[in-house]
Formats: sequence, C-alpha cells, structure tokens
Amino acid sequence: MGLRSTVGTMRAFPTLGRRAFAAEQRMDVLERRVDQLGGDLGELRHGLADHAAAITELMRRTSAVEQLIEQLHRDLTSAAPQETLAIVEAVRDDVATLSIELTEQMNRTTALLTQAGAPSVGASGPA
Repeated sequence: MGLRSTVGTMRAFPTLGRRAFAAEQRMDVLERRVDQLGGDLGELRHGLADHAAAITELMRRTSAVEQLIEQLHRDLTSAAPQETLAIVEAVRDDVATLSIELTEQMNRTTALLTQAGAPSVGASGPA
C-alpha cells in the first residue's frame, strides 16, 4: 500500500515529483562535492605530515646547534686569558716565521729558474 500511495501522491501533485527529482539531483551534486573535499583533505593531510616531519628535523638540528653554541660559550668563558694570549702570540710568531721562510724559498726558486733558463757562460763565449 505504501508504494501505491506514493505513486498516487506523485500523480496527484506533479510539482512534488519535480521537486523530489530536483532535490535528488542536488543531493548527487552535494555527494560529489563531499567526495572531492574528502580527497582534497587527504592531500592536505599528506602535505601537512611532510611539513611536520621537516619542522621536526629542523627543530632537532636547531637544538643540536644550540647545544654546540652553549658548549662553545662555556669553553670560551672558562679559558684562561693569559693562556689564550700565549697561544695567539705563538701562532702569530709561527706565521711570521713561515712567511719569511716561504719568501726565501720563493727567492731561491726564482733564482734557480733564472739560472736554468739562462745560457751558460762557458758554452756561449768564444774559445
């Protein structure tokens, strides 16, 4: 009896049938939109997970750098100024000595290259 009464109602009220059909079409459109939004949300969640992993890695690296900076600060503040000055002066003196030795070596090398490129005095002179 329910099916007959529904068909009878649709025949008796034709605009009701058109409205029901239009409502079904709108429901289909809404279902497609919901499915599309679900897919978009899935992609968004995936992107957010990637960003969260990158942020976690950056935070880990930042913490490691922060610990290294704190260790460096502790080492610098605990260093004895006189020892640090002595080390710096020793390095400066060694660099100066090495610079002098390097200059002398370059002069010797230039002299040897000049001698190797010049003709010998005995070979070019008259006999």
